[in-house]
Amino acid sequence: MADHEPRITRLGAWVLVIETWYYICWFDLVCAMLVFPAGIVMAVRLGSAGGWLAALFGRLSYPVYILHTPLVLLFAGAWKAICHADPAHTAPWAGVLFACLILPCGYAASRFYDDVARARLTAGLDRIAGLRSGTPRTTQTATETA
Repeated sequence: MADHEPRITRLGAWVLVIETWYYICWFDLVCAMLVFPAGIVMAVRLGSAGGWLAALFGRLSYPVYILHTPLVLLFAGAWKAICHADPAHTAPWAGVLFACLILPCGYAASRFYDDVARARLTAGLDRIAGLRSGTPRTTQTATETA
């Protein structure tokens, strides 16, 4: 009986790999064939009326990109601890829940970290530029130039 145990273990591992690949493959296919083209069609139809939505997603793109790997690891560990299942086996619901989690986290990172850091760096560069030229940089309003 001991001779068959390694084969059974290997067979179980292959079944798990194929099953996981099956779910991930279908999810990727549906996203690539339906979800992403629907987003492009929606953006084209909204035109300038959807500019605020495009600006929001543009603002969120980098923070979401930076945060997705650490948050995926945390989310997958929490999902396994709470649901006693691999998130890949509960697709697409785990992915939908993850999207609902990462979008507010990306907005918070943009609002409370990126915007603050950008403002401080800009102010520092403006101060350095003013020191080099001998006069501080000022912005003129339309009424001052007229």
